[in-house]
Amino acid sequence: MEAGGETELGYSYTGEAATGLITSPLAKAVQGLPAFDPPRAWEAMRRVVRNLGRPGLIASADQLMRRFGD
Repeated sequence: MEAGGETELGYSYTGEAATGLITSPLAKAVQGLPAFDPPRAWEAMRRVVRNLGRPGLIASADQLMRRFGD
């Protein structure tokens, strides 16, 4: 991940199927948001996936954001 001139490593325990979800709707939802405002990014991503359902891939992303968004 890159933000604020820094590059860091990000990881998840989900499958390859999550790639499309992460690189398209979720990436677009957080593009341009401040890197040091995880709660704002979490809320933006929650709005995007609202109609996709909470189980499965969405649950994986949600749990990760809950950990870092608090």
